[in-house]
Amino acid sequence: MLARAFKAAGIVVAGLTDHDTVGGNDEFVSTCNEIGIVGIGGIEFSTVYNGMEVHLLGYGLPLDNPKCSGFLESHALYLRSRFEQTAKKLESFGIKLDFDDIYRVSAGNPPMPPHILRSLVETGVLDGLGEAVAFFWEYLATNAKAWVPHEAPFESPLRMMNEVGAVAIVSHPLRFPSLEILEELLDLGCDGFELYYPEQTGKIFSELQAIALKRGCVVTGGCDFHGAFAERRIGEVEIPIEIAIGLFDALGIEFSMPQAGSDGGSR
Repeated sequence: MLARAFKAAGIVVAGLTDHDTVGGNDEFVSTCNEIGIVGIGGIEFSTVYNGMEVHLLGYGLPLDNPKCSGFLESHALYLRSRFEQTAKKLESFGIKLDFDDIYRVSAGNPPMPPHILRSLVETGVLDGLGEAVAFFWEYLATNAKAWVPHEAPFESPLRMMNEVGAVAIVSHPLRFPSLEILEELLDLGCDGFELYYPEQTGKIFSELQAIALKRGCVVTGGCDFHGAFAERRIGEVEIPIEIAIGLFDALGIEFSMPQAGSDGGSR
C-alpha cells in the first residue's frame, strides 16, 4: 500500500524506515520493484542520548549477520515490554486493549501507536480518523498520559551498525536544542544525518548543509510519514535525486533509475 502511494505521488525513489522494526522491508522493496520505482528499506531506532530522545536511522542492515539479527531480536523484546507498559497505563484510564487484534494489525511486529490506533478504530472503540488523532495526542504522544519513555541507549544500535557495516544516519536534527548535539553524535560514529526534512529550511538548512560539507557526511531526507493518523503527508519535502544516489554509493549499491518517471526526484 505504501509503495503504491509513493508511485501515485510521482515519487521514483522511496525508503521505508519503520520505527524499531524491519518487518515491512521485504514486502515494501518487492512492491517497489513490481511497480517500477526504486525502493530501499531501513529502520529508525528510538533511543536516548544524555536524557534526550534521539532517532537513529539505519540503512543496509545485513540481517543474516548474527550481530545484527541478535540485536534486532533483543530490541524487539524490549519494545514488546514497553508496549505492555503502555497498555497498563491505558487500562488505568479505562481503555483496555485487545492484544491479539493489535498484533494482527502489526503483523506480529512490536506494536507502535499507529497499530494501537488502527485497532481501536477497527474495533469501534474510536470513531474514525478524527478521534484517533485526538486520542494519540491525549494518550500516546511524547509525555502524554500513557507515554512510556524510551530507554534504549543511542550508543547501542550505533555500535551494532558500525560493527556490521550499515550506514547510521541521525534523524531530523532540527529537534535538537543546538547543532552541537548533532556534532557530538557524528563524533560518536554516525555516518551522516537527515538534511532534507519538513521545517529544515532557510537558516537551519544552510547550517546543516555546511556541517555536511565540512565533515563529508552522508545526507538523506524524508517526509516522516507515519500513516493515516499522522500530520505529515507523502511528498511533503522535495529531495534531489543526487541524495538518493549518495546513499546508494555509501551502501556500495549500484543505483539505476526505473524506466518510468525517470525525470523526478525522491521524496
